[in-house]
Amino acid sequence: MFPCFHGSLENVLHRRDTYLGLYALLRPARRQLTYTNRKLAIGQPWTREEDAILTHLRSQHQSWEDILPSLPSRDTTAALQLRWGKIAPRDEHGRLLQPFVSRFSPEDDDRLRELRQKRMKYDVISPNMPSPKGTTALKDRYRTALQPRMKLGQESKGFQRWTPTEVARLLHLRGVKHMPWGQIAAELRRSARSVQSLYEARTRGRKDRPTVPRFGGWTSAEDEQLIRLWRQLLPDRSIAIHFPERTFSAVRQRLFTLRKKLGLKPRQRQHHQA
Repeated sequence: MFPCFHGSLENVLHRRDTYLGLYALLRPARRQLTYTNRKLAIGQPWTREEDAILTHLRSQHQSWEDILPSLPSRDTTAALQLRWGKIAPRDEHGRLLQPFVSRFSPEDDDRLRELRQKRMKYDVISPNMPSPKGTTALKDRYRTALQPRMKLGQESKGFQRWTPTEVARLLHLRGVKHMPWGQIAAELRRSARSVQSLYEARTRGRKDRPTVPRFGGWTSAEDEQLIRLWRQLLPDRSIAIHFPERTFSAVRQRLFTLRKKLGLKPRQRQHHQA
């Protein structure tokens, strides 16, 4: 922290006192500068004209990047989103009245659906999209809105509303049969995310909420059955079917652990297959 001083003791002490005095004088200036920068970063209060411009452009479903040039006093899209969260029209339950504006245009959805039908990977699809899209955004968009097995509304603008029959079926499969989310999603033709979100919303705060038991460790009988099925050259998905109380991820992780523990390498499996 302090520089090295050379010379007599008096010179060293004098220079040290001088340095400490300068440091004490500069510290309040640094704090004041930091406070000033923080005050400037927060920005000036929003005016009614700016709120009107923001509301008008959002009603036209423009993106945050397109709105930003219309508000010269705002330099980040985060400021626009923060302000919109405060002035956006809401219903009596506090939900936004306007639907979610998707970043994917109809041309993007058509192109993504077309390329996925050709079994192309997302990293190959990304440079072939009409507008720049990342692989993670493409994967989430396809899995949650464009998969053929999903129940979608008209023109693929969103999911169909849950019917009372579907909700009752969901509560039964999860609360009574304790089925994993992946199997429930496949049976109801919904995404696993929407299935889990609806279940949590319908059972949150209920005193009679069904508790899904957490399965303990693997037994020796399960390990023997798992290795026996693996030696039969069955795929991991087919092996997981024999363990309905376990998820596919749990079965795959346990199989990896047993193979590492017993020294069963993939080449032994190929040799056994020959």
